[in-house]
Amino acid sequence: MSNNALIVFTAKTVAMIHEQGGTASWVLSPASMRDVRYVVCTRNTDREFDEECGPRSEAHGSAFLVGKVSGLKVVKEKNNRKRYLVQMSEYALVSVADFWTHDRNPTRYTDTDALAERGIDVEKLDWLPMPDIDGVIGVMPHAEDAAVSPSDGLTIAQAKHGLSMKFGVPEEAIQIVING
Repeated sequence: MSNNALIVFTAKTVAMIHEQGGTASWVLSPASMRDVRYVVCTRNTDREFDEECGPRSEAHGSAFLVGKVSGLKVVKEKNNRKRYLVQMSEYALVSVADFWTHDRNPTRYTDTDALAERGIDVEKLDWLPMPDIDGVIGVMPHAEDAAVSPSDGLTIAQAKHGLSMKFGVPEEAIQIVING
């Protein structure tokens, strides 16, 4: 099985996902995320999150949003574990009841064939670009992360991020030496 999809169980609303540029704050392995191309957000309606997340209209356990994964970014560290934002370049709204399988872990790796068997065919979704919201992590690039043309080259931060994603290691484990 190719783990090219991730399913998350989240209380965050679509608006919050738009504001963040993806879904956060997940304890994930960058190595396990290397081949992940899609993230499926399933609804957690636990009342514990009412104050933080507000009203959530989708049924508990239903899939409500699918995103095309564009990156992985550390957003905080809690209990000595890094928590990541799964960044999205595009998203599609879906409505698939009882999609979450009530796993204890709020994240689960799977593949697009398994998604299709359960009602989400990523090839047939109506993809929309993630909204551009200035100053929000993962949506608009920061100056050091901005897209560059080949003549501009890369910043150290961009190179470390790309190498981190490619090799599944934390960015702080990458050392770059420039001789010249």
